[in-house]
Amino acid sequence: MTRVLICGGRDFVLYARGRAFLDAHHQRTPFSLVLIGLDPRRQFGADDMADRWAEERGIDRILFPPNWVLRGKGGGPHRNGLMISALNVDFQPEKVIGFQTGGPGTTDMLKRARAAGLEVVEARA
Repeated sequence: MTRVLICGGRDFVLYARGRAFLDAHHQRTPFSLVLIGLDPRRQFGADDMADRWAEERGIDRILFPPNWVLRGKGGGPHRNGLMISALNVDFQPEKVIGFQTGGPGTTDMLKRARAAGLEVVEARA
């Protein structure tokens, strides 16, 4: 069982292909926990797809909304750092799946994941 962080952009619309990609990876190495940087004010894109996918399969998930009020534009990068460290070793991701339609936030997350020595899979869904 693997703890997986899933990230991607708000412009991601290939839901059926993204879900099939996640199904294939979950089938090979079952996910025990999914970490998602979902902003509840923006329920669309790769994060929303991943959240719904995990919920439908009964996979535990933790949502990490950014704190735009306190941190302004730094809310996303700060949140990404928290997700990689996960504040608790029991929740720290072992793998990161990033969907290619992400922007600077997805790029930042993948860079942080690689720097932390995590397995990174760039989804070409």
